[in-house]
Amino acid sequence: MKMDDAIVEFGFDCKVRKLSAKTVANYQKQLRYIEKYLKEEFQITEVEEIKPYHIKQFLAMMDDKHRKPR
Repeated sequence: MKMDDAIVEFGFDCKVRKLSAKTVANYQKQLRYIEKYLKEEFQITEVEEIKPYHIKQFLAMMDDKHRKPR
């Protein structure tokens, strides 16, 4: 599944669960940030291509920037 499709589907799921519009928008913003990172650093475009290593690299990058992951 393309990451963009997964983000849209996740947003729909959040809305069905009655999360606030602000929360859904924030989740999607964060996912788009991760999506951009994975595309630029690893050329990943499919959700199935993501490995634990990629998530750990993202978290390490966030830590290097002194940003706390949410």
